[in-house]
Formats: sequence, C-alpha cells, structure tokens
Amino acid sequence: MNKKNLFFIFIFVLSLMANGLFIFAYSAKRILFKDQEEIILKNFTSKNVLEMFAESIILNPFEILLKEDGTSVRLGTILENEKQIFLLISGNTCNSCIYHCLEELYTYAQEIGYSNIIVLGLFDNKRNFFLLARKYPYNYYLLERTSTLSELALKSQNPLFFSIEYPYRVRFAFSPVSTYKNLTVSYLKMFLRLSNYPSSE
Repeated sequence: MNKKNLFFIFIFVLSLMANGLFIFAYSAKRILFKDQEEIILKNFTSKNVLEMFAESIILNPFEILLKEDGTSVRLGTILENEKQIFLLISGNTCNSCIYHCLEELYTYAQEIGYSNIIVLGLFDNKRNFFLLARKYPYNYYLLERTSTLSELALKSQNPLFFSIEYPYRVRFAFSPVSTYKNLTVSYLKMFLRLSNYPSSE
C-alpha cells in the first residue's frame, strides 16, 4: 500500500472520529439537559436559599400597595383566598424571564381566574411595570421600598412565584429556571398542582 493510500485512509478515519465525537457531544448535551430537568423537578421541594428566605417571610397585611390609577390599597385587602398565585418581580429581574412567566400563566389564567393572579413589582419606573398590564390582564400592584418583600424582590434576578396562607405566611415559593422556557412550564405545572389546580397535570 503506497503512502498516498495511507494518507487517504488516515483522513477518512479522522473524519469518522470527528463525526463520532460530534454525535456523542450532541447526544450528551441533550441527555445532560434532560437529566438536569428531571433532577430539578424531582427535587422541587429542595429549596434554594432565595426560596427558603421567601418562605420564612410573614407579610404585613397593613403595608401599602400602589395601583395603576394612583390609588393605594392595603395588602390585607387583596388577600382573598389561598388559590391566589403571586408573581414577584423588580427592576433587577431578567426581562425575558418576566415575559416567559407571564405568558405561561396566561395558559392557565381561565382555570386559576384572572382575579387570582397577582403581580407585585418593585420598580423605580412605574410606567414600565404597569405597561405589562396592557398585554397580560392580571392584577398589578407596585410595592413600596419599605415593603417586607422589597429585599426579596431585589435579591432575585428571576421572577418568584409564591402563594400565601394564613396568617400571611409565604408558602410554595419557587424561582423557575426561566432561561429554559420548557423548565419554566414544567415548574409552573408543578407549582399549580401543589396549589390544588389538578387540571394543570
């Protein structure tokens, strides 16, 4: 066998190896992401530090919330039932993550009830916050800087879902991995099941 044939055989083997490595890397990436998703969902009750901090908070029912029309209400007056779903966001929250969460909530809005979806925001620019209501018809309230939720809102770069139980304690808090939209969907379904919305399964 001459050197020219050996050279072509060598190139062919290298090509096969490169293709094999590419296929392996692609498959491994898909498997790795799938494994991560399963682990995250399986360990839904294993809270991260931010979620544990949220679930340690007892809200002040007398704190003031600002409405879009400029009027204000006390937090206690909007806490009507344990079916309410709260979404906490701030000026520090990833914008695309906010829209992912609002969009996915819209999928279940009829089942949950639009009046039961409450978005709480801590924003310097009030207009930016209330503009969200133009597309997603939920209930929007602006938090004051002195709110018991302000520290939590500023610490989180992702939106934070939670529900509230008597006596004004935060429960089922979770901050979805909103970079991956399908994880946001899976997390939200899990959250709604825990909040007694069975048709979210």
